Amino acid sequence: MIAGGYEPLLSTLILQPDETATGLVAFDTTASVGILRLTNFDGIWAQWPITAAAPEVVAGELGAVVQPEVGQAPFSVTVASPRWIGPGDPAVRIAPASGSYLVLDMAVTADEGALATGASFSFGYANWQFTPAGGTSVPSGFGVAGTEVLAFSPGQPPTSSTLVGFDAPLGAGTLDLLNSDGSVLATWQIPAP
Repeated sequence: MIAGGYEPLLSTLILQPDETATGLVAFDTTASVGILRLTNFDGIWAQWPITAAAPEVVAGELGAVVQPEVGQAPFSVTVASPRWIGPGDPAVRIAPASGSYLVLDMAVTADEGALATGASFSFGYANWQFTPAGGTSVPSGFGVAGTEVLAFSPGQPPTSSTLVGFDAPLGAGTLDLLNSDGSVLATWQIPAP
């Protein structure tokens, strides 16, 4: 979901006698109740009633590891050290319209074995937003040096770190980690400086 799917995804299988395969079957639907049917050209082989639970938004604590309930691959994220910097700070690349940037340290770790060959996922600016208390949401951006997109693929280090920056005035608010569909996966309360 961060980059568009679930792994390990079972799609088309050709099994020999006594072979098995384990994985996930995903459906792009808003339905939470239905019937799962296993079929072939002869008709229905088996069926199961399905009642799905909507994933919960995970409430995170600054500096603590958080593992969202959904994502293309299982991963955890740590957000820490909220701070505001002004236009005179050497890390500022673009002058902030609000007068300051909220900057946070962010580390993401892909679970061991989470990525199948050819699979990948990434975290970018569209995956983060900050909502000042009583204000409107602000997307993250690249106005602060050190902010970059994190990408993960098999054979690469499982943990990567960067900064997340928001053109936001000084004050408390809520930080959200967003899925590719805009839904909130995890949230952190950011205290006033």
